Amino acid sequence: MKKLLGILVLGFPICSKAYAESLLSSVEDNAFLITVLIIIVFIFMANKRLKKEQRESIKDRLLRFYKEKKALRDRDSMFLTEEDIKQKKFNKKFYIIVVLTLIFLIASYIGYRSYHTKILPFQSITLECTMKGIQLFPSSGGAKYAPIVRLPKVFKIRFGFRDGEFLEGGDVLIKNDFLEKKIFGYQYVRTTIEIRPSYQPDWLKEGYPPGNTMFFIFPLSFGERNTLWIDYFYPDDYDAQYNCEEIKLKK
Repeated sequence: MKKLLGILVLGFPICSKAYAESLLSSVEDNAFLITVLIIIVFIFMANKRLKKEQRESIKDRLLRFYKEKKALRDRDSMFLTEEDIKQKKFNKKFYIIVVLTLIFLIASYIGYRSYHTKILPFQSITLECTMKGIQLFPSSGGAKYAPIVRLPKVFKIRFGFRDGEFLEGGDVLIKNDFLEKKIFGYQYVRTTIEIRPSYQPDWLKEGYPPGNTMFFIFPLSFGERNTLWIDYFYPDDYDAQYNCEEIKLKK
């Protein structure tokens, strides 16, 4: 049982972190995560039932003790019944199955996310995006839950396996209450990466839904993310378009 708990303690934080991020992702990803949770619950229930079945009555324990003592006297060695040997083999197989299942779950999550984002663990890409043309503004002006935001001409963004960071241009989002810090979590829809900062000023009461969401959309085209679309006031069109180029940062 201690070995099983150790394995689960090591494996669960990796999965749980992944769950919190992917709950905002595509429907397919949510279905995958629900399946993972069901499998983990099944493992717990199976182990609990196994331990319950292993409990011996007082009579069984006395009988086992008598047999072991008799074996020590007769053979001067430890005595294992056929039932003990079978149980030992079963326990070994059970723990192997648990380990393989956890490895499969973690590898499946990594493979599933990497397939869509095209970013492997411990890998990152940095995009430098420059505005193409001009930003579009609504003729009616801003609103209480959707203030006017003048976007910068250049965004420089790093994407890691699980999160990203605004290296340049993110200050405007923090200043206008769309982000608390430059590091953020991101989602994906198929092979398109999305950043979804929402307007959430200090005066908005706790528990209330945030204001309008700004969508940063990075589609994958021929293996490259060379375009950024920002949708905010124009859900059927776009507020700004950027040309992006992957750059290498100096270490």
